[in-house]
Amino acid sequence: MKYKILFPAGYNIDNTQNDNLDINIVLENNDVYFATLFTLKNISYLMEKDSVDYFFADSMVVVSSLDMNTIERIIKEVVENQYLESTFSRIGTIKEIFDTDRSFDDLYNNLKVI
Repeated sequence: MKYKILFPAGYNIDNTQNDNLDINIVLENNDVYFATLFTLKNISYLMEKDSVDYFFADSMVVVSSLDMNTIERIIKEVVENQYLESTFSRIGTIKEIFDTDRSFDDLYNNLKVI
C-alpha cells in the first residue's frame, strides 16, 4: 500500500538522538494516522527535566534516531508488517484533517512516496 510521511510542525530536529517529532502517515485510501516519535535519550531528558519517575504519551513510538533514513525505514516496516493501527492513532481522513478536497496524489510528501 502506498503512503506518505508528513510532519505537521515541520522537520526541525537539532539532535537526532535527543528529540521528539510529530508525524502523520497518510494512506492512499485517504486515512490519516498520527504518532509522536521519541528517542530514548529524549524520554530520559524529559523525565529528568520534570523530576518524575515515569513517562507516557498518547500514540508514542520509541525510535533509535530521528534522522530521515531511520524514520523512513521504521515507517516502511510498520506499514508492511501491518502494525500501523496498533502503533499509530487513526485521526481521520485527508478531507477531515487537512480541510481540503485534495486527494492522496495531491498531498505534498515530506519524504518520498513509498
